[in-house]
Amino acid sequence: MKIVEGMVYGSRILNYRYPNLEQGEMLQVNGIILHQTNSRSAFPTLLAYYWRDVGAHFLIAPGGMIYQTARIDRICHHVGMIRSMCSTTHSCSPDYDKAVKSIMAGSGNRDEKRMAIHKLEMQKPPQLRYPINMDSIGIEVCGASENGVYEAPTAAQNNATTWLVDMLLTHLSLKRVQVYKHPNVSYKEPTEASLIEF
Repeated sequence: MKIVEGMVYGSRILNYRYPNLEQGEMLQVNGIILHQTNSRSAFPTLLAYYWRDVGAHFLIAPGGMIYQTARIDRICHHVGMIRSMCSTTHSCSPDYDKAVKSIMAGSGNRDEKRMAIHKLEMQKPPQLRYPINMDSIGIEVCGASENGVYEAPTAAQNNATTWLVDMLLTHLSLKRVQVYKHPNVSYKEPTEASLIEF
């Protein structure tokens, strides 16, 4: 296995790069985000990537094949608005806690309030907030949802996810605590990626 210009080469990975998913140079990686696609095969996602500018760096099919769809040194839009990390861990400063409570009690709809919190979080250094599009690698695992509940990944997918995450952690000098499931970072269906093992 080798990495050349952001592309990973090895027997477990197919190069399916979509330049339209790449949104500029990623200067630093501060996390890995695990997603599920809401489809049972890789084909619908690979097809959609032809015309979308939203997507992840990797896609893992039910059989365990890994498709690399964007360079790991390029930004992809896959995270969305982030939650307040200190609110989740109950470690906010009094002033920040007051600002979040003011936003939640103020006017505006749910999405406007989430965007206001996202903007507050974006002002923090990386170690004090969740990873964002500009500093994270996205891994999509094929898996459909029914009534908002995502299916469990296959054993082959979990095996491939573990291998890929381990490889990226080593290559990027990241720690396992910097791997997140999408709903923990952003406002997504709680069961998305919840059963992915890594």
